[in-house]
Amino acid sequence: MYLVDTSVWIDFFRGKQTSAVEQLRCILQSEQTVGINSLIYQEILQGSESEQRLVINSDNGPECSGHRTQFLQRLIEFADKTGLIIRRVYYPPYHSKYNAIERLWAGLEKSWNGYLLDSQETVLKRAGNFVWKGKRAIVTMMAGTYEKGVKLAADQICELEARLERSTALKGWDITISPKQVF
Repeated sequence: MYLVDTSVWIDFFRGKQTSAVEQLRCILQSEQTVGINSLIYQEILQGSESEQRLVINSDNGPECSGHRTQFLQRLIEFADKTGLIIRRVYYPPYHSKYNAIERLWAGLEKSWNGYLLDSQETVLKRAGNFVWKGKRAIVTMMAGTYEKGVKLAADQICELEARLERSTALKGWDITISPKQVF
C-alpha cells in the first residue's frame, strides 16, 4: 500500500505536472492500493481548489478501461471516504498524443534507442537519467508482483455498477462516481 504525501495530492488535484504527480497517476492506474487517512484528507481539502469534484483523465488501454472492476471499486471506496464526486474520462482511441504520460513514454523509448537493456539495474539507471520537460525522472522498483486476473464476484459487480453513472453517449469512456449519502 502507498501513503502519498498531501502536497502530491494537492498538486494532483490542481492539475500540476510534477514527477511526483506522474508517479501517483501511474500508481492509481496500475490499481495499486493507495491509503488515505482523515488527517491527509483534511489537508487535501484545505489545499484543493474544489472540495467537491475530482476529474481523472485516463488512457484508454485495456489495463485501465472503464470495465476494470478492481480499480473502479477502489475509486468508489475513495469517493465514499473523501466525499468527492469522481469523474473518470478516458482519452478516445488512437488519441494518445493528448496524453502527457504517452509523450513521456515516447521520449523515454527514444532515449533508450541503441542501448542494450539487459538487466533491471541498466533499465533503472537509464530511466533514472531521463529528463523530460526539464524534470528528471524519479525511478523506483516496485516490490511484489502485480496480480492480474483478480475479479469481483457477480453480485459485487452488480453492486459496483449500481454506483457508477455511465454517460449514455460514452458508456465505457465517461464515468461519474458519487459518494454514498449517509444520513
